[in-house]
Amino acid sequence: ELCRIRVAQLHRAEASARHRTPAAVAAGLTDELVEALPMWAVDDRFDDARRAALAVAELFVVDVHAVTDEQMAAVNAALGPSAVTTLGTALAVWDGICRFERVLVDS
Repeated sequence: ELCRIRVAQLHRAEASARHRTPAAVAAGLTDELVEALPMWAVDDRFDDARRAALAVAELFVVDVHAVTDEQMAAVNAALGPSAVTTLGTALAVWDGICRFERVLVDS
């Protein structure tokens, strides 16, 4: 959920950035953590697993071709091989949704 919200923040897709899934809220997602997302790389509330995923998420939005094997290996080491596939697929979907939302808002 943090990656989805960060993708929305980067795209300035306001509706997507404001949305919170009930499962994420139930698991402890707070507004304070969401507000800290722009500082994920230096904020102690983000552990190594979250940092690995957020690093890939940010770069995916900016330049998908710049995502490195080392970054994906960090996601794999932190979250396991199924997370690599899940994150990559989810980022593609979230990125597309946010881009579409921006087209609708800007039209």
